[in-house]
Amino acid sequence: MAPPRPLRPLRRNPASAALGRRSTPLRLCLCTPLLAVLGFFLGSQKFPAWIASGGVPPLRRALLPGLVLGVYPTCASAGQRSVEEVAKSLDKALREDIWFVSGRVRKEFFSLAFKFRDPDVSLAGIEAYGKGVAALFDQEKTRAEILDVRATGPSEIEVRWRLEATVGLPPTLPVRIATAELKPYVVTSILRLDQDGLVEFQEDVFDQPTSELLKSARITFR
Repeated sequence: MAPPRPLRPLRRNPASAALGRRSTPLRLCLCTPLLAVLGFFLGSQKFPAWIASGGVPPLRRALLPGLVLGVYPTCASAGQRSVEEVAKSLDKALREDIWFVSGRVRKEFFSLAFKFRDPDVSLAGIEAYGKGVAALFDQEKTRAEILDVRATGPSEIEVRWRLEATVGLPPTLPVRIATAELKPYVVTSILRLDQDGLVEFQEDVFDQPTSELLKSARITFR
């Protein structure tokens, strides 16, 4: 049996020496080449050269056979997208699940400093918003439909949606003594983006006054 070959010291890669000077954000990921390829198709900025050439990552440490520690560019941040691109992404996401009603917010669209306001409510924090709307609307009876999503300014997006709501009364308490079925109305959600392209403020405007909606509401006591 041949004696084992001595381990060779790792060479210092010029690319790794320049990591501290790179402007492109990086993420350190535990990956196989397959996962790295999937990462590209899920939104990486640039196809890593070491995959294109069929080689190995420029910076690696062998951990297990087939498992490497690699460094490659992250996907583009929201701040690198135009307001039109953000609007397009929001349109697709909202048509899959209208979190204005369900409360299942897609947090990747929102700033940590998010604030909300409508004619009756003001609050701060995207989690508080999600929990609030989920508790307000009867999830089985409320119906909503996205009409259009468009960029209306360099940092502003407008979402128009139709709402046929059934809400619990009183809306501020966990125990409901009645429900109110409101006639359909249109809500315009004005979304303001911060410098990173994240929604930092949302204001909802109704096409009818809340008082008029409540006057025509059908009240059912439990």
